[in-house]
Amino acid sequence: MPPTAEDAPALNIPESNATVKVHIINSTARITGVPSSLFFEPDISGNQFMNCPAYSFLIEHAASEQKFLFDLGVRKDWENLVPTLANHIKQENWQINVEKGVAEILEEGGIKPKDINGIIWSHHHYDHTGDPSTFPHSTDLIVGPGFKKEFTPGYPSNPESPIRDSDLDGRTLREVSFADSSLRLGRFRALDWFGDGSFYFLDSPGETSTEDGSPALTQPFYTAAKAMNFDVEVAQESIEKMEDFDANENVLTILAHDQTLLDVVGFFPKETANDWKRKGWREKGMWRFLGDFEEAVHEAGGNNE
Repeated sequence: MPPTAEDAPALNIPESNATVKVHIINSTARITGVPSSLFFEPDISGNQFMNCPAYSFLIEHAASEQKFLFDLGVRKDWENLVPTLANHIKQENWQINVEKGVAEILEEGGIKPKDINGIIWSHHHYDHTGDPSTFPHSTDLIVGPGFKKEFTPGYPSNPESPIRDSDLDGRTLREVSFADSSLRLGRFRALDWFGDGSFYFLDSPGETSTEDGSPALTQPFYTAAKAMNFDVEVAQESIEKMEDFDANENVLTILAHDQTLLDVVGFFPKETANDWKRKGWREKGMWRFLGDFEEAVHEAGGNNE
């Protein structure tokens, strides 16, 4: 008997008339040759290696006249990542190409780096942290719980750190805490960043690198890989919590490395993401990930037409 669709779970997002303007930034980064098995499993034919962009997001809050960036993609001079990481990328023959840094892209679009109040790092991986040193010291760096204890000081002060001293030097490092928050959006603990219901932080530990399908499917295509250096159970739990949002027709879920969206969504500076629903981005992009399985379908003797 085929599975039946269920109603999307309640997200309990408080009502608010306040909004932020969101731009998706194509950071021009392209990452290829990284084994998919480092992030998700099982290994499926035709999808053994990553070939992906790295998006950044510009958040503009008109009421406070503040601007924030969520992630920075890969730094343009990726060879200047901490030596252990740069050497590992070279040894494994991973291919990274970055045409422009996010600061350059902003300036070309009419926004000066000094206008950015803060950079939000979703997590510490090099394909999200970019190069904060291309922004002035007035730009804060905002990180998640436990970051300071685990990763500071940076390299070379701490030879084991995956970030550089230059990422932090001279700027305010703000660590977000969800400990005192009673707010829940879906199954996530949340923080109302501007205090007006326009923008929330969700407490989602682990890295959500899989594409799991939809609520109509009884099993995901992928689960978080045990090979990666993170808490797999926590990561998988975050993925499942995010499925509640992805199931809601009023939510557009964008993964930072989803290459299938490159010709679906509009990018800074030409378009904002605020009118995604009118433009049909969700419907256009939702099932494109199925193309990842074309080779596997052929090998299995199936018909993918």
